[in-house]
Order: sequence, then C-alpha cells, then structure tokens
Amino acid sequence: MAHYLYFPSAKAGKPVATELRKRGFEIESRRSGDEQHWLVLATHSVAGENAEHTRDELEQLAEQHGGTYDGSEVAT
Repeated sequence: MAHYLYFPSAKAGKPVATELRKRGFEIESRRSGDEQHWLVLATHSVAGENAEHTRDELEQLAEQHGGTYDGSEVAT
C-alpha cells in the first residue's frame, strides 16, 4: 500500500519520513508533481483490517508537521 503525504518543504517532511522509516515504511521523498510541495511517499504491506487505522495515524502525523495526507492506493 502506498500513502501520499504532502508538505510545504523538504524540511517539514523530513521528520515524518524519519518517523515512518522507524515504523517500517519504505520512503521516497521528492518534490511533488506540481513542484509546489514536498512529497513523502510511504509504502508498506498491511492487512485489510489495519488499513483504516494506518490512514488515521498518517493523517494525524502529517497534520502535526504542517502537511496533508492525500490518500493511499494498493498496487495490483
């Protein structure tokens, strides 16, 4: 599952990327497609019943660091 978190700068996104790595997520950080935000793309494997809980946690974490959680997608 891939989660998209956007921040106003790399500096704002860095602590979130660090925290998510500690939690076992694979992280890719880069400028977003619109080049106005910083993307932290967090991927991991998750059982279906844990997906909603994970989304809630990531949404809160993003908000605590001035960012936004923009949803997730499952690779097929």
